[in-house]
Amino acid sequence: MFGLEDANVKPYRQGMIPEPEVRPGDNLVGTAANSPGQCIWRRAGSARRFEADCPEGYSF
Repeated sequence: MFGLEDANVKPYRQGMIPEPEVRPGDNLVGTAANSPGQCIWRRAGSARRFEADCPEGYSF
């Protein structure tokens, strides 16, 4: 890129994004529309949402 001669460089790393895990305090928002058996959760203390397995026995 032009004009970025002194910019910091971060090398590309290969890897996998970890599967999200439900933690104590996370709130169940509802079922995932396109993924049967998956639910949408909201992380405790933030507005971040993620998709993970529904709790056992959960039905909508």
